Amino acid sequence: MELTLKDNVPIEALWYFGWGLARHFVVALNMGTMGFWWWRLPEQVDRYWDSITDLENGQEIGVERSPSLKIDWGENRALTEEDMYRVMTCFSALPRPEQRDQHVAYNHYIGGLTFLSLNDIHWQNEPTAFGNFILSLQAMMKDAGDFKEGTKFTATFLAFLDAMFPGFDERERYAELCHQFEAGQLGRATVTLKEVSFIKLFCDAYFMRTIRPRALDSLKAEAECGAERMSEPVGQEPA
Repeated sequence: MELTLKDNVPIEALWYFGWGLARHFVVALNMGTMGFWWWRLPEQVDRYWDSITDLENGQEIGVERSPSLKIDWGENRALTEEDMYRVMTCFSALPRPEQRDQHVAYNHYIGGLTFLSLNDIHWQNEPTAFGNFILSLQAMMKDAGDFKEGTKFTATFLAFLDAMFPGFDERERYAELCHQFEAGQLGRATVTLKEVSFIKLFCDAYFMRTIRPRALDSLKAEAECGAERMSEPVGQEPA
């Protein structure tokens, strides 16, 4: 991806502005493909050593963590034009830099991606990553009007699950995690990487199904309104 910035971005703002655009694109890439993209992915997910040798018989041996701290995001594949179209529409639908009041959900989403990228045998932080993603989902639902302060988020979350993933066989497990989140006890929960990957998927699905269409409709209306103003005849100056 190439980003060309015009001269209305001063050199003093380049670092922060470019960093914000890069994060904006990475969020769109993650949501549009429902995969996991980051600058650097975890490497030491099952061992901390380069080699271990049994000095008595000269043979190499190995000990590894099982299961490995690696998420199965599906088979590796090249991105298609359809994938990139979804990414482009997500990029357009995400709130713009000046819409800071709408950034909360996506700051939490970035937090979830960050902790996923740090998760390895030296520092496991599945509950923290899960917590960031569920905060992101809650904030998106609040922005869309599906969740209101003072009500139980678990009920809203389960209604979304039932509508989007009917028959989901781990519904009760996620209801339990959501209860712990609402009670402020998620840090004590045992959370697996699989559960982190699913809560990220729920964020992606909610954005694609609810947030993206509304944002694109709003952008279309703005463009049409601007086109109408451009087409209006210019009034003559009084004599």
